[in-house]
Amino acid sequence: MAPKSKIEAAPTSSSPSKPAIKPPLRPPMSPTNTVDTAASSTYADSASKTTYVRSSDGFAHTNIEDEDNERGAAIRVIVRCRPFLGFEKGNTTVVNILPNDQIKITPKDASSLDDDRYTFTFDATYPLESTQPQVFKRSIRPLVSACLQGYNATVLAYGQTGSGKTHTILGQTNESNANVAPEDDMSEAGVIPRALRAIFYALDQAKHASNDTMKFDYTVKVEFLELYGEDVRDLLNPDPDGTKLSIRDGRAGVEPEVLGIKKVEVENADDALLCLTRGSLRRVTRATSMNAESSRSHAIMTVVIEQRVTHYVDDPSGKSGRIEEKSTRNSKFHFVDLAGSERIKRTNASGQGIKEGININKGLLVLGNVISALAAQSTNPNKKEAFVPYRDSKLTRLLKGSLGGNHKTLMVACCSPSGSNTDETINTLRYANRAKNIQNKAVINMDAGSKMISELRDQLKIMAKEFLFVRSMVDDTVVLDNEKTIFTQDVLTALAGGGEVKLNLDNP
Repeated sequence: MAPKSKIEAAPTSSSPSKPAIKPPLRPPMSPTNTVDTAASSTYADSASKTTYVRSSDGFAHTNIEDEDNERGAAIRVIVRCRPFLGFEKGNTTVVNILPNDQIKITPKDASSLDDDRYTFTFDATYPLESTQPQVFKRSIRPLVSACLQGYNATVLAYGQTGSGKTHTILGQTNESNANVAPEDDMSEAGVIPRALRAIFYALDQAKHASNDTMKFDYTVKVEFLELYGEDVRDLLNPDPDGTKLSIRDGRAGVEPEVLGIKKVEVENADDALLCLTRGSLRRVTRATSMNAESSRSHAIMTVVIEQRVTHYVDDPSGKSGRIEEKSTRNSKFHFVDLAGSERIKRTNASGQGIKEGININKGLLVLGNVISALAAQSTNPNKKEAFVPYRDSKLTRLLKGSLGGNHKTLMVACCSPSGSNTDETINTLRYANRAKNIQNKAVINMDAGSKMISELRDQLKIMAKEFLFVRSMVDDTVVLDNEKTIFTQDVLTALAGGGEVKLNLDNP
C-alpha cells in the first residue's frame, strides 16, 4: 500500500523591534506484514517507495532502515549549503560539493597545501540546488522509522545567522501537496511537517490493522519551548512569560525535564502543525543586516509518542477464555532550531539586539565545549572519562540525551556559499566535524514486562528457524508430521515469521 501525506500550515514569525538597517527578505530555497486496512489512502498515486507496515509485535514502523550502519551509534552529521541571497549577488562561491559526501572550502588566500585543511567528509552533503524532499528522503526518514520502533530521536540544526536553519527545519508549508508522501512532496515544507505526516500515517495504519487477536493504540503529545537568553519560555502557552519554567535534572540515565511546560495531546498531524504554527508566532525574531527575520532564541519542539499493543492469547490452563498481554513503547522526537552564531559588527545590532547576540553566542560556545568533551571521550576510549559541562547552560542541559545519551541524533550543519561568509562557514564545518565523533547510547524504550515479552518472542523465532534448519537435513522419504505432531512444518514456518499460532498442547 502506498504511503500518504499532506503538509500545510505555514508558520510566521513576530518581531519585537526592527533596526534601521534591513536587508531584502530571503528568497525561498529551493519479513514484516504490510498493513491491510479498508481505510482509503490519499496517496494511492504516490511514486514513493516507502511502505508503512505493522511488525509482527504489533507496533508501527516503516520499511525504511538506516542504510549507513558503518558508524554505529555515532551522531550523524549532514551539511546543507543554501543558495545565494539577494544582497549576496556577485559574490564568488567558496563551497564545493565533492563526490562521496565531501565538501571543500576554497578561501581566497588558500594554497594547494591547504586542501586537506579545508576538506571535510560527512554522512551526507546537499548542494545549493538541493530540495526539501531530498533532505527528508535520505536523512530524516531513517530517524522517523527509528522513533516508531521506540528509539528517541533528535534533529539539530546549526549554523551562522541566515544560513537556512529555520528553512530546513520548518520551511514553508502553505503550498504543500496534500496528495503525496512526504518524500515526494515538492513543496518547501521542512523537516518537522514532513516527519509529523509520516509518523501519524504509520500510527494510523497500525491502528486500522487491529484485529481480534491484536489491538494497537497510541497517544501523541507535543511540547514547544524556546530559550531566550537563559529564560525557558513555553511557546504553547498563550502567555509565555506568565509561568516561570525550570529544569529538573533526572537521575543517572534519565533526561532532564522542564517543570510546568504545557503538553498538548494531538490526534493527527494537522493538530500538531497547528501547535507548531501557534508556537512559531510567539517566537522572538528580529531583523539584522544579515537576516530580515533572524531567530533570537533556540527553539525545541518535542513530539512524545506512546504506543500500546494488546495481544489476546488463549489461556493454556483453560480457566479463563483469553489472556491479555500488554506491551508499551515510549519514544520522543526533538526538533531543535538553534539561533545562529553571529558577529555584532556584521549584523549591526544595537541595544537589545547586542544582548541577544551575546547570549546566543554564549550558549553556542557552551554547546561547542560539550561537543568537544564528548568527542574526546569517543576518540580516546582508554582515557579517563572527562568532565562534560552540561550544566553550564540550559541549552546543553536540555540536550543531554541528544548529545551522548539515549538518542539517535542527526546534526544539520547549514552554511552559506558566499565568500563574504568564509570564516563562518569554515567554523561551522569544524564544529560539525567534531560532533560526528560523538557516540550515543540509543536503546528502545519499553517497560520491563514488554521487554521480556519481546525477548521471548525473538527467542521463539530463532528456535523455530533452527528447527526448520534441522528438518531440512532429514531425507524427504522420512515422514515428520502426523496427527500427533505439534510443531509441524507449517507451525514452525509461521513462528519463524513472527506470526501468531494457536497450539493444542492438551490433545496433541
